[in-house]
This record gives sequence, structure tokens and C-alpha cells, in this order.
Amino acid sequence: MIQPEVVDVFYRWNGQYEGVAFCMYADILGLATTGVGNLIPLAVALVLPWKHPDGSPASEGEIEDAWNKIQGNMEAAKRGADYACTLTDLRLSREGVEALVQDRLDQNAVILAGRFPQFPDWPADAQLAVLSMAWAMGAGFKFPKFEASIKAGDFRAAAEESAINATGNPGVIPRNKENKRLLVAAADLWDNGGDFSRLSFDYSRLPEPRTFGEPAPGGDGGSDTRIPWTEIAIGAALGAAALAVVAPGVLVQIVAPAVAGVDAVRDAVKNLLLGGRRGRLQPGKRRFLRAEVREHGRAPRVVLDLRR
Repeated sequence: MIQPEVVDVFYRWNGQYEGVAFCMYADILGLATTGVGNLIPLAVALVLPWKHPDGSPASEGEIEDAWNKIQGNMEAAKRGADYACTLTDLRLSREGVEALVQDRLDQNAVILAGRFPQFPDWPADAQLAVLSMAWAMGAGFKFPKFEASIKAGDFRAAAEESAINATGNPGVIPRNKENKRLLVAAADLWDNGGDFSRLSFDYSRLPEPRTFGEPAPGGDGGSDTRIPWTEIAIGAALGAAALAVVAPGVLVQIVAPAVAGVDAVRDAVKNLLLGGRRGRLQPGKRRFLRAEVREHGRAPRVVLDLRR
């Protein structure tokens, strides 16, 4: 689905804008984050393969304690990832971060292909630009003019509507510039023909991204690379729903990714809501009292009864 050259360069290409953190840190809003700008609600943090410096795995309680030190810590948000890395010794390995990045990249591609049916056939330049936008804003970003242009195959017009709001977040300015350059290159290929599988610019010599924290020992190809993405995707959605301002007793509906299918989503919801972590996924006093997974086209729909 993703052009191979995009997959090959994405970790370093995206890392030049985000850096790579092997620890937990707070983003500009004070939200717990790790890897290459990967937001980690508690439900997500709990299923990642965190380790101590000696390589021993962290317990669930240790992960939650570390997360609580970061989440909402505006001092850590202000002082940056270098400082946040001093607040806890839990780390991901390089392999773990690469797997997390690849899994999210694949997940975003599936969502984008659902929104833009021609996505698999786009030039690599366009795929990289839109995957970049999805990384920064989420794959469900709402840019009506951009969406209309790109669905029509007008990459040049889409380039003019691709800028992410940089107010309070000047770090997206170079990303915006490169996204636009890629979309213009895609327009040239789309109009004039060429090799859609190749990127128009040579990113092969990009330096290693700036890193924060020492990576945990890894390299055995074991649990570090087997990220339970279905639980992560659903956990992130549940965390977002719990943070939403909703009235008591309302039903919250989430259209879950279709990658793993209904049964896998049902198992993930059961594990996250009805298992040992019940009551700890949601901030404050919100609780999901009922969870149900229904068919919704190709994607499962998670229906949650959210009450105070």
C-alpha cells in the first residue's frame, strides 16, 4: 500500500522534525509522548515494552508511576524531552521505537486509504506528504479544501491547502515547507508521467535524528518488535473519548481501524475495559460502563456507554 521507498526513509525523515525519544516526555500540551512524537495515553503506555537500564522489563505499576510523572507536567513540557528523560528510568529499545513508528505508519496508511481510495496509487511524494500530515495531526485530520483537491488528483492545489497551523507550534514550519514541496513534485509526476514508486528527492543521506535518553537494551527481535497495535489503537481512541467533554450517560461511538478485524477489536476492548486495567484508562471519575463492538462496513464500531 505504501511505496517501498517511503517506508525506507520514513523513520529518519520524520525523525528530523520530531527527534526520537526512548523515554516518556511531555509534548507542548503536557500530554505523555514517546518515540517519534507518538502520543501515549495510559492504555497505550501500559502495553509498550518498557525496560529499565539493565534490560529488565518494567512492571505495570512502574509504567503507570512513570506515566503519572509525565502526563500533565507542564514543567516537563516547557523544559523538553532531555529534562523529561531524567524523571524516570524507563526506556524503549531502538527496535521497540522503530516497531512503534512502523505500526503507526501502517495504521495511518490504512485509514488514509479508506478516506482517499487512490492513496495506494499515488506517487511516493504525495504519499510521504500526506503521511506526514497524518503523523502531525492524526489520520482523521479535517482540511476540506485539501481533501477535495487531492481526491480530484489536483496535487498542486492540495499543496496550497496543506499547511498545518503553526500557531504556538513553530516546529511544524519546516514540515509544512517539505510537505508542500513533495506535493508539487507529485503534481509534476501526475501530470507528466514518471516513476511513481520513487521519491523526487534524495533522503538517503539524512543524518540520524536527534535522540533523547539512552535506548534500552534490545536487538533480540523479540517482544520489542511485537507491538500490540490493536490494543494501542483502541486504547488511544478510548483515552481521547474519556477526555472529551460529554454529558453523563451518553453513548460514545468510535470507528475502529479495520486492520485486525472485528474479533481482534472485540478482544482488545475486553482486555482494556474489562481486564485488570479497568478504571485506570480514564482520567478523573469517568468510566465506561458498557462496551459493545458492532460491524460498521469493513471497520468495527466500538459503542461505549460513558457515565460519570
